[in-house]
Amino acid sequence: MNFETKNLIMIGVSTCPSLEDATRIVDELLADKFIACGQIEGPIKSRYEWKNCLREDFEWRITMKFRPENSQLIQKKLLKIHPYETPQWLVWTASATKEYYDWASGEGE
Repeated sequence: MNFETKNLIMIGVSTCPSLEDATRIVDELLADKFIACGQIEGPIKSRYEWKNCLREDFEWRITMKFRPENSQLIQKKLLKIHPYETPQWLVWTASATKEYYDWASGEGE
């Protein structure tokens, strides 16, 4: 496989309190054509501090792949439709094969 620096996609991760919420968020972002795909995993156990209390919950993780220019659109939409007051939104850049980049960019099949 050949990875090139010009074939950059973004990967974003969020968590949700339920499978239904995760599915709804992925479906809305797909319908808006903001993401190429969303993978839902879970349940996962999360431990964290929230408002000075140690919490433990089961959540569903969403991993999304998208074009860099959609990052701000996704963040804005996520803040609007996510059930959490402060949703997780972690984003990083990844090199992709030309074929995967073309597909994720809407230029492939």
